[in-house]
Amino acid sequence: MSRIVVPVVLLGLLAGCALIPPQRLGGIAVEVPPEEYGRRLCEHLEIEVYATCVSQVIDNLDRPRPEVPSPGRSTSGPVVAVVDGEVFSGDYRSTLFTGELNLTSPKTRCRGGYSAFSGDPAAIYEFHCEDGRSGWADLVRDLSGRNGIGRLAFSDGAAGQLVFGHAPLGSAEPYPYLP
Repeated sequence: MSRIVVPVVLLGLLAGCALIPPQRLGGIAVEVPPEEYGRRLCEHLEIEVYATCVSQVIDNLDRPRPEVPSPGRSTSGPVVAVVDGEVFSGDYRSTLFTGELNLTSPKTRCRGGYSAFSGDPAAIYEFHCEDGRSGWADLVRDLSGRNGIGRLAFSDGAAGQLVFGHAPLGSAEPYPYLP
């Protein structure tokens, strides 16, 4: 009897991880093709430079890297968001139960995070900006667990997409894909 119960319980737990919470991009991790990183990072550029930008992003993803990230880099790194043509760059840091997000554009700086300890049922980052806006960001990891994509929205209705992690961005400072 106990031999049957253990696998059933494990399957139940794994199936629960695959559920997509309401208003979320996806489950714990999704497959993100290299072209998707390129599209999100380059879509704000003029068509003449778009293809070059996407090629650079894909080349950066194809660069060989050590399999094991250095301490502190597996759940933290650069993030870039493009919101109505405005480019934000910054960093994120996450643990199992908390996360921080810092974004800066030429016009404003935004900071926020989430905490399961304060009752956040989902890892939706809430942030506030120096220009008075607030908003949220939903990040989902790719299958490597170290990089990913997301979306964000501001209180004034502006919305955009983001990319995070060392593989798609390398070092996001200075961000090379400005309009």
